[in-house]
Amino acid sequence: AVSLCQKTYIKNLLDEYGMKDCRAAVTPLDPGFHIGCKDDSCVKVTINKYQSLIGSLMYLAILSRPDILHAVSKLSQRNTNPHAEHEAAAKHALRYLSSTVHLRIVYREVG
Repeated sequence: AVSLCQKTYIKNLLDEYGMKDCRAAVTPLDPGFHIGCKDDSCVKVTINKYQSLIGSLMYLAILSRPDILHAVSKLSQRNTNPHAEHEAAAKHALRYLSSTVHLRIVYREVG
């Protein structure tokens, strides 16, 4: 069997975004999250910073954490026009990863 664990990568990512001691989240994306901005007064965030975070989450989703793939797919739709609520949702995904850092994907030989 081959086991893929990204514990170190996740911990480094949490440290990079100042979330090493964040409170846990039980879902990768808040159930009430909507991808659109609620009104014209939404606060824009730095595109490069947002794209970097989404890229890091995408790497995890594709390689070893399919449980966050839907959340990352939704959040990546705002890569060219992110607002503070999208950044907060991406950090919610980080909080989820923090509480599930022990999860891994295992490939076993069949037959």
